[in-house]
Amino acid sequence: MKKHIAAFTLLLSLFLSSFSVVAQKAETENLLPLGTWGHGNSISSSIIKSMPFIRGWNFTFRWRDLEPKKGNFNWKLFDDQLKIAANNNLYVGFMVHVGQASPEWIYTEDHVPKVTTEDKKHDFPYFPYYLDAAYKADYMNMLKAVAEHVKSLKPELRNKILFWMSAEGSTGDVTPYKGVVNDLKYDITEEQWLDFKKDAWKFMYDFGQSLNPQLNILINQANNGMYFDYLVKNFPAVWFKAGSLAHTYQFDDELDYYKRLQRVVKPNNNGMTNRFRGESEEVQKIGWFRQSPQQNMFSIVASCLHIGLDVLNVREEIMGQVGNTEYPFRFFNQYAGQRDPATATGAFCILRDVLDVADTERFPESEFGKLNAGDNKKARKANAANSTMDDGEETKKIRSKAVPSERKQNILNAFSTYGAKNGPSPEVEKMIYKNDNNLEAKLRKENLRSDLQDKYNYDLGINLIPNNYIRFLTQYSPNTTSRGRWRIGPINQPYGRYARAFDHASGMTEMFFSLDKHFFSKNNEPHKLQVKVVYFDKGKGEWSYNYYNGKSKVEKYKVRCTNTNRWIVKTIDLDDVYSNKKLEHDTDFSLKYLSGDDTIFTMIEVVKK
Repeated sequence: MKKHIAAFTLLLSLFLSSFSVVAQKAETENLLPLGTWGHGNSISSSIIKSMPFIRGWNFTFRWRDLEPKKGNFNWKLFDDQLKIAANNNLYVGFMVHVGQASPEWIYTEDHVPKVTTEDKKHDFPYFPYYLDAAYKADYMNMLKAVAEHVKSLKPELRNKILFWMSAEGSTGDVTPYKGVVNDLKYDITEEQWLDFKKDAWKFMYDFGQSLNPQLNILINQANNGMYFDYLVKNFPAVWFKAGSLAHTYQFDDELDYYKRLQRVVKPNNNGMTNRFRGESEEVQKIGWFRQSPQQNMFSIVASCLHIGLDVLNVREEIMGQVGNTEYPFRFFNQYAGQRDPATATGAFCILRDVLDVADTERFPESEFGKLNAGDNKKARKANAANSTMDDGEETKKIRSKAVPSERKQNILNAFSTYGAKNGPSPEVEKMIYKNDNNLEAKLRKENLRSDLQDKYNYDLGINLIPNNYIRFLTQYSPNTTSRGRWRIGPINQPYGRYARAFDHASGMTEMFFSLDKHFFSKNNEPHKLQVKVVYFDKGKGEWSYNYYNGKSKVEKYKVRCTNTNRWIVKTIDLDDVYSNKKLEHDTDFSLKYLSGDDTIFTMIEVVKK
């Protein structure tokens, strides 16, 4: 008897030990530094309280504040801000703005030329001439001073610094100036600008690699990826800025953006190497975003996760701008940084249809009209070489205008019945932009760059990511098994910018889904998981959830809509699920039409238990 008790005690001890490890692992995963971060010049306890979901803070310091006098550095602001973040268990990233934020002594003492520009969007009086020898020396001295100060910090502060972002030009953007230089002798070519940046990048990268723990150096690859190849080749562990991702969704050339990032966003690179951050800070002020802030913010988050963003920076006022919901940011926290399906906590499939006017396979020219690719050369303004560093803005405008309006209209006509649009009505257009004059100049409609233009009312685009936004969960043949829908449901819920529905009259009566084959280590054994199906409760339609239980296809749950006209999250807990692709089309589970109205769905989420 004693032997049995001893054996039982040993087994219990081993079980509790393993449970403790699992619990610790889950807790660690929940506290990953990647996810939603705050962003700005300073932080306070009240700001942190207003955004309880943030995991870190990205600081922007000004050179003039750090070095008000030549060689005389004031680290109080820097240290005080880091202490507030560390005391609240937040991680830290930072950049030092130069350009218009440079100290005045570089002009008065070191005689760096002042450069003015023609720029109607910003209010920057002048910039330094970056290629001036005195400026180069002063700039590198500042970087070295920052590095030495970071190195001298106590571990409780130093170890909270996750990244240091380079910011060589006017801000963290890729260009040296805002606008076009007035005096062309201060113009800077792309080649000259890259050569200037290389020295700063190498110094920062080597410094970061020399520390223990390592300090990640983050560099702006440019939205058109002009620096990506160089950075990956020369700085293998580098982090990247991915600006457009945090500003918008379904943007022209997002497919190229996705393919570029996928070179490093892959399961065997699941550590802290090659991570991406972006700032979501301007778009929330614009009329189209305010038309449905919750749906728009969730769509940005979905796009960011699909393409590979790891850190989403938001401003303090974000809560008021998105309708006081934390859901999009907590959803981002749940999945940010998870590249390996084997170690991921969950998977999702956000359903959407994509009307890519450049897709001649789905939209043949013989049926929908010719596609004229147009002239893809970058446009230039005057003779200023720096205006070519536009992140591909002019290229996108030219390509978009080159697509005949007849083709766009023909594609739209085929889907307008299901809610597709190519812009708001004149009445809505006037309403959502009526406050433009109250916005800063760069955010007014006539000045908006492509990643801030209306995405809520436009469903057409060029070179788009096809079909759904996903993470380790795919839908079988979306366009033949479901009908795309747009802008469904109330705007005080985050769901519904995109959706898919049954269309039983056309034979679309079952949607099939597959988990990544590596999501579970043993696909021929039963698993415990939780499934969340988000559906629009309209009409009297009935549908079911189906999966394979090791023996056969099981119709486990039936749901009948009750016409509340609200999005409902149906949570399904299962303990006998097999993920061995035993359903039709080699899939793992399905949503099946049973009767009545065609139910609309917007997301399926699978969480490991």
